[in-house]
Amino acid sequence: MNLSDLRAHWDYFLALDEDLRTLRRYIAFHEDNLETFSLELHRVIQMAALEVEAVLLSLCRGIFGGCGGKRSPSFADLDLLGKNFVRQKWGIGVEDIEVHFLGLGVPWIHRVSRSTPGGTLKHGRTQALKKATLRHALMAVGALATWLTLGSLGLPEPREPDGNLHPVPEVVRRVVYRGYSLGEPAHVFGPPYEVWYVESPNAHTLSRPDPGQSGAGPGATP
Repeated sequence: MNLSDLRAHWDYFLALDEDLRTLRRYIAFHEDNLETFSLELHRVIQMAALEVEAVLLSLCRGIFGGCGGKRSPSFADLDLLGKNFVRQKWGIGVEDIEVHFLGLGVPWIHRVSRSTPGGTLKHGRTQALKKATLRHALMAVGALATWLTLGSLGLPEPREPDGNLHPVPEVVRRVVYRGYSLGEPAHVFGPPYEVWYVESPNAHTLSRPDPGQSGAGPGATP
C-alpha cells in the first residue's frame, strides 16, 4: 500500500466519521446510550467492517510482506497477519490500542468482528439489528481508524513533503497505545494546516518534525 492507496481508504473513513457526527444529533454519545440500536447504526457497522477487511488486504499485500501464500485470505487470516506484523515490527499489541471519541468520557479498546453484526446481516436481520448498537458502531469505526493509523505508520521513510493524512476526523479524536498517542490531529504551518499526525511509540518525542517543516508537529487535540 502506498500513500495514494491509504488516502483513498482515509476518505472512506472520513465519510463514516461524518455519519457518526450526524448520528450525534439523534443519539447522545454517552455511556447510557451504548446499547441503543438502529438501522443507521447497522449500516455504519456493516460498511466499516467491510472497509476494515479491504484495508487489511491492502496492507497485507503492500506492507505486511504477503498474505501467507493465500490468494483469498479470510478476515480472520488478515486480522492475525496484521496483528503479528505490528507486534513484531513495533512491539504493539493491537488488542491494547484504544480509540478516543468526541463526547465520550471513556475510550474503547480496538475490536471488530465480522460476526457481530456485519456478518449476520444477510441471514438474521432481526437478531443482527439488535446487535447494531452504538457500542458496536464505535468499535467498527475505531478499528478502521486503528488500521489506517498503523498503515500510515508503516509507510516507508522519508515520507514525501505532504505525507500526512488529512483532513482530520471530527468524532474519532485519538488512537492510543498504553497512554502513547499513535495518531491524533496536529497543526502544521501551511496547507492543509491540520493533519492526522502518526508516530511510533518507540520514537523519541524530540524526533518529531518541526511544525514549520513538511511534517506535523506535536498533536493539538481538544
